[in-house]
Amino acid sequence: MKSTILSADIPYQYALCFKSDCSKSSTCLRHLAALAYSADMEVCSIINPKHLKIANKDCGFYRPADKVNYAAGFIGILDQLTKKQLSEFTTFLITRYGQRTYYRMRKGERPLSGVEQREIVARLKLIGLKEVQPFDVNTQGYNW
Repeated sequence: MKSTILSADIPYQYALCFKSDCSKSSTCLRHLAALAYSADMEVCSIINPKHLKIANKDCGFYRPADKVNYAAGFIGILDQLTKKQLSEFTTFLITRYGQRTYYRMRKGERPLSGVEQREIVARLKLIGLKEVQPFDVNTQGYNW
């Protein structure tokens, strides 16, 4: 899926690839990000071109430019939990991700990958929630 990549969306120090003669360049997020990189940005991180000559077809840096589904925030579901369920749920997530990350995930400051979403839904079902639509926002974005 080709979408416009904005220079401002490229993560800081994201390794770019300027190898335009690569067979995968048209679908590689690193190459498409390199093309979108703004000329006013003086310094960037790139993959060593000498390494790319060796790797060519089996490049370990290849990242598909497809957008993936992300979810953000789950404050809305917390109101539906009993005190015991809430305690079990938060204890699990804090143990798994740490307290700071838990609060960032809860507020929606840190998007949740598909694996994390499935893990949270499974945990909510395990503690007794029957109907689960736990996330406040669903979006699509690049898997940088």
